[in-house]
Amino acid sequence: MKRATKPVGPPAPHPLLVDENDRTPLYHRIFMILRSKIIAGDFSEASYLPSENELAKMYGVSRITTIRALNELAAQGLVSRERGRGTRVRLVESGTIVRGPAERLKSVRFKRDRSLDDQRIKVVAFDTVRAPEEVAEIFGISATSQVSRIIRVGVFEKKPYRYLTSYLPIEITKGWTRSQLRTTNIVFLIEKSGIRMGRIDERMTASLADSTAAGHLEVAVGSPLLKIMRTVFDTSDRAIEYVVGYYPPERYEYAVSVTRQGHLLSPIHALS
Repeated sequence: MKRATKPVGPPAPHPLLVDENDRTPLYHRIFMILRSKIIAGDFSEASYLPSENELAKMYGVSRITTIRALNELAAQGLVSRERGRGTRVRLVESGTIVRGPAERLKSVRFKRDRSLDDQRIKVVAFDTVRAPEEVAEIFGISATSQVSRIIRVGVFEKKPYRYLTSYLPIEITKGWTRSQLRTTNIVFLIEKSGIRMGRIDERMTASLADSTAAGHLEVAVGSPLLKIMRTVFDTSDRAIEYVVGYYPPERYEYAVSVTRQGHLLSPIHALS
């Protein structure tokens, strides 16, 4: 199957969904979404946010509403408003990296049993894109390099519970199909290609649903989400997969087991 090559574009427009009982002003909800993305590092230091008109189109609100949201960000010192140029990010905070052996993840396999009958994976995209800046840095490649991108939504009991975007070197995904991605764990496909997994670095933080995540997870824009960022390495310490996942906390539980190795306690992640 030939996959199209295209750059990663902006999220598709999605109206700002608000609960009828929620009295929070629209500008404040957009402010909270952007604030969360800035603090999580989704916008790099000194980069520009989407314009007032772009944000208005993205969230289906008026330009006045987006101006108030951007002014609120500026009032908190997160951005600077530059006349004629745009809104520049001033503050980026990073999370804590959690490291641990990957033995639990390496042993994961999809086994057919009655408990999995109501689980399924929707493959939203399987294509080749230019590596985002963060991915290029993690993989040690140039910003013009191409990588494979896989976007999937996990569904359980007819409700989406996770929205995942995975990036991998193109050579690893050669021969993979959408059918495999709907039924098989990516870790299993990586191992099947002859690559031995080493360690996993993972970060987790709180986030708010932007227009894209909200649409796939069927939640209101601005809803709280768990954001998990995971880098998988092979035994030679080469990054082979980078995943960003969003999870509604009311539908997903994150568990960590701890095992003793020598004199240290290292976390072993319960990942699927």
